Amino acid sequence: MSAAPFELCLITKDPELAAVAWQAGAERVFVDLETMGKAERQRGQGLFLSDATLNDLSRVRAAFSREGVLVRINPLHAGTAAELEAVLACGADIVMMPMAQRIEEVAAFIALVQGRALTSLLLETKELLGAAEQLVRLHGLDEVHVGLNDLRLSLGAGNLFSAIVDGHIARVAAVCAEAGIRFGFGGVTRPTEHTLPIPPDCIIAELVRYGARMALLGRSFKSGLAGPADLDGFKAGIEAIRARARYWSDQPPEAMDAMRNRLRSAIAEWTPHS
Repeated sequence: MSAAPFELCLITKDPELAAVAWQAGAERVFVDLETMGKAERQRGQGLFLSDATLNDLSRVRAAFSREGVLVRINPLHAGTAAELEAVLACGADIVMMPMAQRIEEVAAFIALVQGRALTSLLLETKELLGAAEQLVRLHGLDEVHVGLNDLRLSLGAGNLFSAIVDGHIARVAAVCAEAGIRFGFGGVTRPTEHTLPIPPDCIIAELVRYGARMALLGRSFKSGLAGPADLDGFKAGIEAIRARARYWSDQPPEAMDAMRNRLRSAIAEWTPHS
């Protein structure tokens, strides 16, 4: 099996940590400016809600010394054009739109960007999932990242990782590959994080299986650092993830299937039962 290497992206508003990510070899940093409807949608989920600002974006842009600053804006609304102008003025290289439900929303977003940055769609609604084949034919769409948690909420699924094994990720990966659009999903962390309910190595193996080109570094990755300036820890964590990706890219189908079964079992054990 062959697999293209996937880029690693750190979510942060901290310029010091962004600078360390750059020095450690992370390809991207992600500044999250989405606020509209997010608290209500994820109430009770125990998830992190960003309070990043345009000023934070400017500081991260100055600290991250390569292209690869990704900014998530709000869902399409009356103020999207002004929001886009602001993030582009602050140096965004990639702009991500969340929570679209219709192809027309994505087309409008692409038209507003006007080729001034890469366009990234966060696919996280059942409506847009159902239109994946039409979505990837949109001219000007550069990449699709599947947002596992909000997709779980939209689908009414019991576990945010279910989409990896129930055919949803497989379908999106296939249509993106056919259209030549970059694709990614989920988050990764050090394969040695053994306290997590889903083994990180399972997710790394699935990213390789599906030919993902990008993945987010999860919260546990940052929590495993000694501090924002822990360059050695950051480098070691990234290399550990990449080493496992190289390992899985060389494994035969039966080894990949065994790892998929391990992931299924972990999902079943973690999913609440009524």
